[in-house]
Parts: sequence; structure tokens; C-alpha cells
Amino acid sequence: MMNPPMLWLAAACVSLGGALSIGASHASLPLLALVIPVLFFLPAAGVAGWMMFAGLSLYGFTLPYQMPAISVAVWMTVPVLALAFGPRSHWQVSVLVICILLAMNTGILALQSEGKLPGSAIVTVAQVASVCLVWFAARCWKFTPPYQLWPLLLVAALLVAGHLGAAALAICVSLLIYFLQELRCKAPEKWLSHLIVILPAIAFAALVLHPKLDVPSPVFVAWILTLSSAWLGEYLIENEDEEEEEL
Repeated sequence: MMNPPMLWLAAACVSLGGALSIGASHASLPLLALVIPVLFFLPAAGVAGWMMFAGLSLYGFTLPYQMPAISVAVWMTVPVLALAFGPRSHWQVSVLVICILLAMNTGILALQSEGKLPGSAIVTVAQVASVCLVWFAARCWKFTPPYQLWPLLLVAALLVAGHLGAAALAICVSLLIYFLQELRCKAPEKWLSHLIVILPAIAFAALVLHPKLDVPSPVFVAWILTLSSAWLGEYLIENEDEEEEEL
């Protein structure tokens, strides 16, 4: 059994692997790559599992039509939603982070609509919607074993068909769901809240540092500002919680 620090590190590693898989193979990723992960947890995950299935399927459908930088950057929506609507949220922080997220997304959509940024604005809206659905499914997640092992046959089929990137993405996302589920049961709430911010940051940073992948300046600026707002929101909430404890 893995302890919380090991789970935390493992989740970071598979997030990195998933982002690099998207960056390397986004144009040819089959939808199956993001359908497989949820199949390991169905039907035991219930309604939340099917919502996760729908969210990841929609996201997977958009990948061939979007540049990797935006496809990975949209996952910064998750920590913003977690801060804005989590159990520790405060309305002032919620308004701050949501406004910054909306401003950054609006800027990206405007640039895409004007043809100044690769990709389609409609696809970006679909990706943001899919990420919101995945976040809501994760919030409602109440999975109990047993796990389904037959989806491993689908991973093998991807390997046989030569879709190495798709197989790697399927494995990384499957493991990420498992690690986060275990952390939710074993680790303190603060561990998970920090990890929710760090995982999408690690994923996007991997694309920035990759020598063969292009990250346009507007996308990088939008990502860094959204990340900064998430960190600031987390700091403000923790600071207020500490002050309440002292009182």
C-alpha cells in the first residue's frame, strides 16, 4: 500500500506523463484513450462515473482540433472551481478567482475568433465545459471496489495498433484517478487542495519546457495569471483559517 507522500508524488508523475502524451500525439489521439480510464471504475462509480465518462469523452473528442498548449492549460479551471466552490471557500476569494479565470478565457477566445491564435473558439468552450464536468464528477465521486480489469485489453489494442501515445495517456489518466481517489481517503484535506493546484501546473510546465512544442505567449500569460490567482486564493483561505483558529 502506498502512503500519502508516495501517492502525491505518483500523481504528479502521471500528470506529467499525460501532458507529454497529449503534446506528442494530440493530432492522432483516438477518443478511446480518454474513454478507457473511466471504464476501470464503472459501474461501481455510479452517476459520478458516468459524468466523468461524458466529460473525458468530450475532452478527448476535442484534442485533435486544438493545440496542446490550450488543451492542457484549460485544466487550470479545476483548481479555480475547487477554490470557488469548495467547503473552505469564501465569497471574496471565489469572486476574485472566477473573474480572473473568465477574463483569461475571454482573451483566449477573442484571439482565436480573430485568427490570431491557433485553434477554434468553439473547441475551447467545449474543452472548458468538459473540464467543468470532470471537476463536478470528481467532487461527487464515491467509488468503491471492485475495479474492472477488462479495459486493459483496450490498452493492449491501442499498443498493437501503434497508438503508443494514446495507450500512455489512457494508463496515466487511469492511474491519476486511482491515486487521487486513494489520497482523498488517506491524506488530509489540505494535501489534496494543494495537489489540485500543482497537478495542472506541472502538466503545463512540461509543455513549456518541451523543446518541440509551441506555447504561444497569450496562452502562457493566461495560464500564469490563472495559476497565480489560484495560489493567491489558496493563501488567503489558509490565512483566514489560521486566524479563526487563533481566535
